[in-house]
Amino acid sequence: MRNLMRKVRIIKVPSIKISTFGKTVYQYSILTVVKKNFTQFRIGTLSVKKPIIITKPTSDFEQQPPLEFVNKFLKQNSGELNLLGYRFQNIVRETWQEKIKIDSAVDRMVKNSGAKDVVIIGEEQHWEIGLLKLIDKIVNRSIHNNYTELMERGFFDKDGIPSTIYEEIEIFFNKSKNKKDIQKLGNLLNQYQLFPRYEDRFFDLMRRIKK
Repeated sequence: MRNLMRKVRIIKVPSIKISTFGKTVYQYSILTVVKKNFTQFRIGTLSVKKPIIITKPTSDFEQQPPLEFVNKFLKQNSGELNLLGYRFQNIVRETWQEKIKIDSAVDRMVKNSGAKDVVIIGEEQHWEIGLLKLIDKIVNRSIHNNYTELMERGFFDKDGIPSTIYEEIEIFFNKSKNKKDIQKLGNLLNQYQLFPRYEDRFFDLMRRIKK
């Protein structure tokens, strides 16, 4: 994989970082050589949902940043366990071939590109590797800014648990009406190791619902 990544060149990197609180869409052009003086064009969009907060490791790859991002993030933030996960969606919108040298094709695409546009040179057989390298690039450029904005808005509690989790717990306490709701609340408290803190309220709620 590393050798394949080295063969990919990102000619134009987007100047727009991943949005902390909304969806970000990048337009990309991946160019590959299919035969002498013939270039394959792939035009598509890479969408990024707003970052999700991860407070501890998860087996769900879709919600866990690649290990290299995690390691870099921990070094930059003194070992903090508040991590961010990024979710991507790729859509290839157009593909075609032209009789044109790849250097000329690249020059044309760069000239016509905007702030969110990306131009990549890859290998035809493994063109998707270009997207992986792009993801690496934009996440590394955005993660510090995303984390800082979330911290400033109070999304991280001092004990490493997002404030949104506490809000969800309060909603359960205020609106739980049956055993199913109680079970969900108990699972949430255990997941974040908060049961001792809410133990009295939890059992009081159980008694009220049983009545």
